[in-house]
Amino acid sequence: MDIAGEFDRIAKKARDSKDYLAPGVPEIMTKIDVQLNEILEDYMALPKEKKDLAKVRISTDGAWTLLAFAENMATYSLRLSNQKLFSNGLLALDIAKSSLDSREIMVILPLYCDIHKRKGLRFDSILSEGDSFSSFLKEFLDRDEDDKTLESMGYVLANDENNNPVYERTW
Repeated sequence: MDIAGEFDRIAKKARDSKDYLAPGVPEIMTKIDVQLNEILEDYMALPKEKKDLAKVRISTDGAWTLLAFAENMATYSLRLSNQKLFSNGLLALDIAKSSLDSREIMVILPLYCDIHKRKGLRFDSILSEGDSFSSFLKEFLDRDEDDKTLESMGYVLANDENNNPVYERTW
């Protein structure tokens, strides 16, 4: 399976639909979210060399879609207290970091810190990888508490029209 190609195929669908990349998180996961979770499961089953190749081959559009996915998974893992969605969101950030500036990734990480505090979901599976992303994540987690809050990266926790928690950007 061509994982990078799959990410890019989904990115095209996301771009064409215009809804997926728009702000806001629906009450239930979209078809694109479900498909990306499935592709990430396939990605996890790959040997390290193929994972590394997929990271190098992903397009910028694919990386931006994974960034949006990571933001969605933060909200869903908060709503559902779901460790798998939490870990898949972090994994998406890992893959997206190969094509995007690290600052784009850093903006999303406070969402995961907030979920960790509120729901007790863990970073263990990502931190145990011992790769460049786990080092990047550890460095972020070791920051002063004030430098990794929602507010410090332009987010607030709010409720949507159905009273579900959602992370909203303030900028």
